[in-house]
Amino acid sequence: MSLAGRLVAALGVAGVMALLWSYPLGPWALGVAVLAYAGVLWRWPALWLMLLPAIVPSVQLAPWTGWMMFGEADLFMLATLGVLAVRRPPGLRDVRLSRGEGIALAGFLASAAVSLLLGLQVNEPVGGTSDLYMSAWNGVRLVKPLVSALVLLPFAARREREHGDALELFACGMVLGLGVVSLLAIGERVAFVGWSDFASEYRIAGPFASMHVGGGHIGAYLALALPFTVVLLLRGRRAWALPAFLVSIVLGVAALGLTFARTAYGAGLVAAGATAIAMLAGRSRRSVPALGALVLALAVCGALIGSALSGEFMTERLRQLAPDLATRTANWRQGLGLLGDGAVDRLFGMGIGTYLRLADRIGAASDFRLGADDGVPVLTLRGPVPLYVGQKVAARPGESLTLNLRARSAGGGGVGVALCAKYLLYSTDCDGTRLATAPDGRWSTVSAPLTVPADAGRLIDLSVFADPGATVQVADLHLTAPGGAELLRNGGFADGMRRWFFTSDNHVGWRILNQYLMTLLESGVLGLLALLMLFAMAAASAARALRRGRLVAAAPLGALAGLAVSFAFDAVLEAPALAWTIAMTAGMAMIAGQTRTRQTAGIGRALIRRR
Repeated sequence: MSLAGRLVAALGVAGVMALLWSYPLGPWALGVAVLAYAGVLWRWPALWLMLLPAIVPSVQLAPWTGWMMFGEADLFMLATLGVLAVRRPPGLRDVRLSRGEGIALAGFLASAAVSLLLGLQVNEPVGGTSDLYMSAWNGVRLVKPLVSALVLLPFAARREREHGDALELFACGMVLGLGVVSLLAIGERVAFVGWSDFASEYRIAGPFASMHVGGGHIGAYLALALPFTVVLLLRGRRAWALPAFLVSIVLGVAALGLTFARTAYGAGLVAAGATAIAMLAGRSRRSVPALGALVLALAVCGALIGSALSGEFMTERLRQLAPDLATRTANWRQGLGLLGDGAVDRLFGMGIGTYLRLADRIGAASDFRLGADDGVPVLTLRGPVPLYVGQKVAARPGESLTLNLRARSAGGGGVGVALCAKYLLYSTDCDGTRLATAPDGRWSTVSAPLTVPADAGRLIDLSVFADPGATVQVADLHLTAPGGAELLRNGGFADGMRRWFFTSDNHVGWRILNQYLMTLLESGVLGLLALLMLFAMAAASAARALRRGRLVAAAPLGALAGLAVSFAFDAVLEAPALAWTIAMTAGMAMIAGQTRTRQTAGIGRALIRRR
């Protein structure tokens, strides 16, 4: 083992231990899971290419932990890095790129570094902030998944160089992730609405906790992942291949239909169509059955989306196309209006992760801050629209609870409290009230009786929020059951924002609803050109692999086509799990385009025989 390998492994272990030590839900269950994962990788190192693409989008517990900068997936990435640095370290050959790809990647990294440094110089709100999105650290949060993918890709390149099946393994991982995310999303819909209700105004978020302030992250992910199901059609004559493909398609398309997102529908159809065309262009004997199965999948897709379109909710959303486009256009204009007039601003942007800080200058952003008053932790809420700072609580259906807290306001605003059945975007069966504060700005001790929703099987959330436009402070929250049991964790904010997670109903105000324009604002013209060049190189590499007979390369090609649609109407790179998956997809396409080897053995046998 080299000294560098030992150092990287030690850093990985140290990172895992540090994150476990501070994990809000307790370290034992997660620690055992990470240890088991590391043990599997020690035995079969290549399995990370299948497991990580499934874990990263599926395991996001921020609504329970309150974590924003880090997530559970970070522990698995650190464990992967630690194990692979010892068992399968890459060599110099595994970090080489073609001239065009090298220029594109170097340009993208240079642009990201400059934009990150610029972002650190943009001032936070006066008095500070506890909202990571308003903090200078937000740029680090956005860059972290891209760096994680970049660090892991050389290990994938080694697998590809030695065995020629890295893209196939990654595609299998994407299918696993698609299945898990789809099941979680469908389960959410069933729990809060039911199986057959297409009229209720409820859009799924699934495991994508990043959607707590809106966004189309789950739709973009489903459109990105669906093309990878073609890997199941390329497994020879195995009896399980076609049924597994159909099940994956049905689950993925069902979840896609339940997003009720017009952009997701468009991205999914473009991705599936581009994949089918790419496979047909592959000119392989296997193209005909593969294309036939894709046509069947598109028929299923049409049937499921058609059933969603027949519902009252989606019908109304289609009627709102023109007004919604006007809203988006206004959002685009306002976002670009934040771009400075100087040459540096135009070339390098205002800085990664700075959108909300820039919007706060014109009074368009809400914020919260955790401070202290006479040594007592105090949460301050302010802004033009409410932020709902909440915590998931374990309460019995129909149970009567009592909420006690201290509050005060500047300017006479009140404090709202609500106990609802809620995951992220929608609150149902709520019991809440507005608590008046003392008019002279002094602290008041207030109390409110709250009743838990009667229907069992749903998540229960307690939220506090301020009146629109008001600035209020709350402290010492206690939610007690009839027997006196305390249901809140960290109700006095002694451990910062641990276990507390906020949501917002003003989804338009958190970003520019266009990734191209968002990149232009935060990374400038050079950053946007570097991003486009990087994806163009990835698509060219996938096409090159396809021409060599690597039919699975049609999957990243189709995924990138669907991604181009998602970029036009959503800021998808703001979601860390989605950003990592996108970066890995582009990177795997580049890796596949460089190798001239072909996979000859089945993936299962290859993993066992060629560890």
